[in-house]
Amino acid sequence: MSISDIIYKHIRQAIKESATIIAEYARENHRFKAHTGQMERSVVPESISNTSAVIRLDTAVAPYAAYVHQGTAAHRIVPRRRMALRWTDGGRFRFSKWVNHPGTRSDPFLYQAADTNRDKVAGIVDRQIETAKDDIAAALTGR
Repeated sequence: MSISDIIYKHIRQAIKESATIIAEYARENHRFKAHTGQMERSVVPESISNTSAVIRLDTAVAPYAAYVHQGTAAHRIVPRRRMALRWTDGGRFRFSKWVNHPGTRSDPFLYQAADTNRDKVAGIVDRQIETAKDDIAAALTGR
């Protein structure tokens, strides 16, 4: 194994471990109220290349994930396929042509997970660098 192979192996390992730790933290630490667990399952660590990874919200699992993470501005809701909106209130149906939604406060739990785990990620990188140095030394001395 060449020296560059050893270095890339440890870089990939550091990135994979870091992304996993951040994703797990994000799944467990958030402000939103979990009803079905879909939002938590939508947090996916993904390798982009040999030297980078991304933690994303899988909108196939939770189509509303970006709205929870980024929040929404106040907006009007109108019916798409019917003439009126309908909901229950105290056992009675209510109808309206439109409603004003006050917006949703953002819950940037992915960013907070990355910030909170900054020291852990630095520790993972330091550990992988030390291991890479040992592997390179062993490769150079023929052990």
